[in-house]
Amino acid sequence: MKRFHMKWNFNRIQKNRRRIFMRSIKLKHPANWITSIRLVSSFCLFFFNPFSFSFYFFYLLAGFSDIFDGYIARKTKTESEWGSKFDTFSDFIFIMVTLYKCIPYFHFDKWIVCFIGFIFLIRIGNGIFSKIYGKTWIVKHTMLNKITGLFLYLLPFLYSYSLYVIIVCTIAFISSIEEGYLIYREIKRQ
Repeated sequence: MKRFHMKWNFNRIQKNRRRIFMRSIKLKHPANWITSIRLVSSFCLFFFNPFSFSFYFFYLLAGFSDIFDGYIARKTKTESEWGSKFDTFSDFIFIMVTLYKCIPYFHFDKWIVCFIGFIFLIRIGNGIFSKIYGKTWIVKHTMLNKITGLFLYLLPFLYSYSLYVIIVCTIAFISSIEEGYLIYREIKRQ
């Protein structure tokens, strides 16, 4: 009896798997890889004490990836809706992990905590309004939102200065109101 022997081309199979994997997660563009660095850095923040050298290293790495991913996407003309959503998701994870790790160390006055809560409610309200009336989540990347992001990014370095926290809250409040107005205007035009 003759044995049936089949020769497998493992290199070809491996290349096909890699191609299918890359297509499925849509990380074929350098900007999306840079965004994934922010996601990995955010998860690494869990393992280090806040305000330690290692924490600041991954914090800075995540921040720089946030700056460069959009720049690279525009320069290479690889901007996409998926990339924008991936960027927003990575930003959200980065912010949540940072808040989770740092808030126990922040000692703000009660009125500042209430102000932050009010800003948070405005942001949530903007999102709910856009989802209900615009049928999609609308996030505006305005200049004020970018300035707010920069000031929030610097917060772990400068949180001990109460005037800085007040300035950050004021800018965040104004940008939240502006975002709500722009969302309302966009939905009204539809």
